[in-house]
Amino acid sequence: MVASRWILIAAISGTIGILGCARNAEPDPAGGTNTDVEDTDDPGGNADTSTPNTGDSGPKHDICADIGPIFGIGAAIFGDTGTNWVTDASGPPEDVDWTYGYIYASGDPHDDLDGFSWLVNYRMDTAEQVGAEIPTVTFYRMLNVGEDSGYSGTEPQIVQQMLANPDAVRDYLDDFIALLEILDDRQTPVLVHVEPDSWGFMMWAFDGFDGVGGNPDASSVPVSLSGAEHPDLQGQSFSDDAGGLGQALLHLRDQKAPDVRMGWHASNFRVGTKPEVVTSFYSSMGDWDVIVTEPPHMVGAGPGAWDAGETDNAANYTWLSTVSAQTDLPILIWQTYVEDAEPYIGDWPVNKANMASLADNGVAGVLWDPNGNGGNCGYTCPDADSLLGFLGDYSGEPLELPAGHICAP
Repeated sequence: MVASRWILIAAISGTIGILGCARNAEPDPAGGTNTDVEDTDDPGGNADTSTPNTGDSGPKHDICADIGPIFGIGAAIFGDTGTNWVTDASGPPEDVDWTYGYIYASGDPHDDLDGFSWLVNYRMDTAEQVGAEIPTVTFYRMLNVGEDSGYSGTEPQIVQQMLANPDAVRDYLDDFIALLEILDDRQTPVLVHVEPDSWGFMMWAFDGFDGVGGNPDASSVPVSLSGAEHPDLQGQSFSDDAGGLGQALLHLRDQKAPDVRMGWHASNFRVGTKPEVVTSFYSSMGDWDVIVTEPPHMVGAGPGAWDAGETDNAANYTWLSTVSAQTDLPILIWQTYVEDAEPYIGDWPVNKANMASLADNGVAGVLWDPNGNGGNCGYTCPDADSLLGFLGDYSGEPLELPAGHICAP
């Protein structure tokens, strides 16, 4: 469960994100839950007065221009240890060429807005100093708002109750705006990655819906947007459902921080099956700039190999390629595991099959979490040291995105 304070973890990967403690609460394939005001101008006068993004006009930003032609790499920055880890990695002997860097935003920014603003900017400055090109913030707030509103139960149940409460929805939008206003002052465009798990809960784990077949209809998930009576949404006509929420978040970005890139989290909760549920649900969200997902449910069995006994590799590749093609967006794999036999890079450049397969199926980058997610022991453990070696080898001979990739030159 995520602590109810702003917890920042910066990661290097061409993006910077705000990272809190990882939840990793994913519904299992059988359908259970696996716990394993009126003024719409921003202060800088940069408000975008365009019509709401309902999915008819295309993404606001060309994320491929930011990503470039190379399959990018990144990692989370956790406290001073994480800052030192990614900083040291950017110099000799590894000379890691970071593309992304992310941190978590999961608590109430209004508890200490000045302190939160300072920490966000500090972590982002770190990412930029080591060469990360796209600072990334993971905005992970629905669960905490629900808990702060007094709700209990499973994580999906808390999020479902939170979305039905107009006061809680207003608080959530206020928190999102607070983050946007901080990011609007940044000189480098930032990627905001919104709600890992929560969109997945809406598709796979909300009470009253089919937890096995999934819910492809975002309009069936109630969200009290109009009841929230948020002043920054006055005059808009967003529907009171999950699709309306997705469009409202894009609208707030346009008004408060128009240079921010927006990443929608597509949860692969059915081990590579039912990508059509995800793409149908997304189709009501408006036009986001990039898709972000958690690691495919595969575990490395040695350099250059997936553990085929863990899951069907072909299904995951099909899931990735389908989601990328149907959304017309590249995919970033976020918060992936650190293993002593690194399954993504492996014996680079002798064996390029794993990374090439991801790129062939719409993926444009991988962001690692060396702090302990996935069962590893943290930045100072041997697995993290091994990862540095893998990343250094990769940086010396990076993978070009293949012909046919959305972001290929």
